[in-house]
Amino acid sequence: MRSIISSFEREIIRNTYLDNLKQKRVLQRSIRMAAAAIALGLLGIILFTFFISKDFWKVQQYRERLEKEKKYSESLLKSREQLISTVSHDLRTPLNTISGYTELMEQSGLNQKQSKYLHNVKSASNYVENLVNDLLDFSKLEAGKVHIEKASFVLFDLIVETASHFQETYSKKGVELHLDIAEELKNPIIGDAVRIRQILTNLVGNAFKFTHTGFVKVEATAKKSKNHSYLSIKVVDTGIGIEPKKQEMIFKEFAQAEDLTEKHYGGYGLGLTISKKLTELLGGTLTLDSKINEGSTFTLQLPFEFSKEPLTQVEETFTSQKDLTVYILDDDETLLELLREICQRNHIHVKTFSSYRTLAQTENPNYDLLLTDIQMPDTDGFAVLQKLQERDNHLYSGQPVIAMTGQKIVDKGKYTKMGFADVLQKPFSSHVLLKTLGVVSKIDVEPQVALLNSIPESNSPLFRITQISAFLDSPNAVREVLEVFMENTQKSMELLFSAIGDADFSCIRSVSHKMLPMFRQLEAQEAIETLKRLEHLPDDSNGEKVFEELSNLKTRIDQLEKAICQYLATPPFGTD
Repeated sequence: MRSIISSFEREIIRNTYLDNLKQKRVLQRSIRMAAAAIALGLLGIILFTFFISKDFWKVQQYRERLEKEKKYSESLLKSREQLISTVSHDLRTPLNTISGYTELMEQSGLNQKQSKYLHNVKSASNYVENLVNDLLDFSKLEAGKVHIEKASFVLFDLIVETASHFQETYSKKGVELHLDIAEELKNPIIGDAVRIRQILTNLVGNAFKFTHTGFVKVEATAKKSKNHSYLSIKVVDTGIGIEPKKQEMIFKEFAQAEDLTEKHYGGYGLGLTISKKLTELLGGTLTLDSKINEGSTFTLQLPFEFSKEPLTQVEETFTSQKDLTVYILDDDETLLELLREICQRNHIHVKTFSSYRTLAQTENPNYDLLLTDIQMPDTDGFAVLQKLQERDNHLYSGQPVIAMTGQKIVDKGKYTKMGFADVLQKPFSSHVLLKTLGVVSKIDVEPQVALLNSIPESNSPLFRITQISAFLDSPNAVREVLEVFMENTQKSMELLFSAIGDADFSCIRSVSHKMLPMFRQLEAQEAIETLKRLEHLPDDSNGEKVFEELSNLKTRIDQLEKAICQYLATPPFGTD
């Protein structure tokens, strides 16, 4: 029994040892598996964190890039708007000069060939002016800066006036104009007359331009639906028509139905784009129905309401006063010379100033009204008006002040609220100028007809008078322009030598660029070549070589001025 019990004990001890050994092995294996699992988990967490961080970093990068691209796009849009605005203003000033001298030339007894040439000049300048206006409108529409005004007007009169204007313009084509306007539209309605006129001008103008035979018809009715009332204006023509697949394209900017349309009919593809955007801004729709070689129908639908108050018309009255004295403030010497010429021809006393500083130095000022440019280097027109209205200002005793601006005038109220009596948009004709002067001053200003005077050609090889004499019709006018040219050239040369002393090559380029146009008008070739090199002067130029160029330019200008003085000393300049 003792032996058996001992055997059992040994067996139990052996089995216990084996079980412990097995448990230890299982525990070790479990620990290893747990460690491996933990390691894999940590590795997974690390990888997951890495990928998440990488994606987050990429998202941040994309966001930063998108923000940069957005800011860049906004800056581009702003720069484009500023560029178009600046270019529009800078274009309107010379356009005003061109149209002004064109009108003066029309009154100077031209022959048939010269009248034809002058007509082409006027047509080209009108084209450029319309392009400038459309570019500015398109830019403002893109930037969302066009505001809709609400005022009472008679749509019937607006349609008749707009359509009749184009009938007169295209009278030689023999295209008939048909108007079918509802009688109830003779009552005043509330809306933006300026924008509706702009849309109709584009639609009716296109209808006449693309119609060779047949008619152009304008239909206007007032319709009512359950919720609102709306205008329906249709412009129907029997013109060349548009293919269905190309009808949507014509509402896109700078696009026309055919590649040869611009060549055959002119235009730049902005009119319908602007009309479409303005229509949407007014809360309406503009649609097209057209068949090739049969004609087109543009349908304009706009919400509206009748005005409850009748329109009041202010009649213009003029006093019996005959003398009128005008002060003109503008930094453009050429425009000042033109305005002075127009005023003097119409027996208006005029005095011009190129800066407010010179105007402020005037002793015992005596004028009936003042014209001031809005955009000038030293100060703007609004600041000029504010300075004039300051207490104890000896220049001002309540005279009307008229603004002149190269920016497109959408709302005259912006100027009149500031205190201006009226505003002229450059370019303006002599007729518009005289009419404005008459209305503001209550003086009946009648345009005078100028007589033709012969202007001799220059015999000097250093300059020619042909180009500027085409815009001037009297020796006195030529003398004044040449004297202003010589005076401004001397001032510019002083600026150039001052700039080279300071190594200010940017100033040299700017002044040279400003001098070039008049030298080109006089065909002073030797000076032109030097000015062209100075206009494109690099920033790393050698100062000594630039000074040598300026010295050579000074020598040529001295010779040119001597030749001009000799020219002005000969008849008819040298005689009274």
